[in-house]
Amino acid sequence: MVGYIIIGLLLWGGLGYVFFHFRYHDTGQIDDLRSRYKTTHDGYEAVQHEVAELNAQNTILKQKTAALMQQNEDYSKLISELSRYYFHIKQATGKVEELGKLLRVFDTWLDQKLTKVGVDMMGNASLDTNKVSSIKDIPVTKDGNVSSIPTSTPSPKFF
Repeated sequence: MVGYIIIGLLLWGGLGYVFFHFRYHDTGQIDDLRSRYKTTHDGYEAVQHEVAELNAQNTILKQKTAALMQQNEDYSKLISELSRYYFHIKQATGKVEELGKLLRVFDTWLDQKLTKVGVDMMGNASLDTNKVSSIKDIPVTKDGNVSSIPTSTPSPKFF
């Protein structure tokens, strides 16, 4: 009986060796597959980490984009209001230029009226008639602004 046990152990040992030999006959391929799996798994983990980081950046970018869109909308409203003001200012400038052209034409009747009103407003103050005989003689700069009115008394203050 002991002989059967020894023969059984030897047969089981031989079968195990044959099984081991055929199973791990290509250990080079198995090692190569294991190393490829390890590098692939490491690459997969690195890609997963990058995906998580890119998702976090995407969330931040979405928040910034929403804030910038709101700011852009605010600026658009501001620009539209400024455009309306610019339009009104441009219209007023055109009207002022037209008025300036009309006032540059010398009108004797208007000159007499303004001289009379100017004398009445100054409280019959003496106007130096040697220096100013009409509105035409008042010194005007190229801009159309009056540089100074030569009078012997200070000019009146209007309300």
